[in-house]
Amino acid sequence: MYAERFWIGAIECWRLVHARGRGTPDWMFPDVATTPLAERMRPYLDGAGTFGFVYSSLMVRAGNDIVLLDTSSPAPGAGKPSGIDRALAAAGVQPAEVGTVVISHGHPDHVGGLVRAGEPAFAGARHVIDGRELQFWTSGEAPSGAPASALRPVVDAGLVDLVDGEQEVLAGVRVLPTPGHTPGHIAVAVTSEGISAVYVGDVLAHEVNVAEPGWNHFSDMVPEVAARSRRRLVEWAGRNSALVIGSHLGTRGRVAPSSSSGFAYVADVVNDGIPAA
Repeated sequence: MYAERFWIGAIECWRLVHARGRGTPDWMFPDVATTPLAERMRPYLDGAGTFGFVYSSLMVRAGNDIVLLDTSSPAPGAGKPSGIDRALAAAGVQPAEVGTVVISHGHPDHVGGLVRAGEPAFAGARHVIDGRELQFWTSGEAPSGAPASALRPVVDAGLVDLVDGEQEVLAGVRVLPTPGHTPGHIAVAVTSEGISAVYVGDVLAHEVNVAEPGWNHFSDMVPEVAARSRRRLVEWAGRNSALVIGSHLGTRGRVAPSSSSGFAYVADVVNDGIPAA
């Protein structure tokens, strides 16, 4: 659990890591042949053949506004803080200070922190989500379960702003449609003083997806659409020299040209990590 601060031009950003995990390559990319999978993933593996990943969000201070991109899994029990509560506290921010919450998609590890005891956790914030995404989880093909339980109280409280397509939600903060992982998944671009970053949500499941955008994560709902979104987003990040921050990427980094595969991921060596209490 930690909060890591960095700057995009004049915009202060915090990468909020609320949990960690480990996995195996064939678990994350079950449809990829063993040989290329082993070759690409080797630099990330430990002696047991597993790699580390995180569960994280991004917080942005844009002027006087605090924007939270995704939350976390639900709190582990009544009266206990959720992962996002603890990560925000590590950055010195209270939930009441958050003015905008952008929801990349409805999976539980991204929306679970939206509620506490069935009530909106960020009651003073507008909640931005793609209209297709909200419809899918609350009244479409998946109208029950953890995502609906997290999203419906926010809807009922009148806190939701729907987006459709590319749209600026605050000065310097723009949502980018990236469907496929889920029906209305969105990424978020942050731009200031000619410098850009992109919070990719789950479009990139792992750093190797930059070089291998055709590799689908096990939970991609529409794999062929997800692969197209990955390619477009990787190309956008490369063109704009954008810093890449992912929900589950172990590092933040950049997209660099690669003669062998088109693009490669290069981790950012700057780390202003502040351990959580």
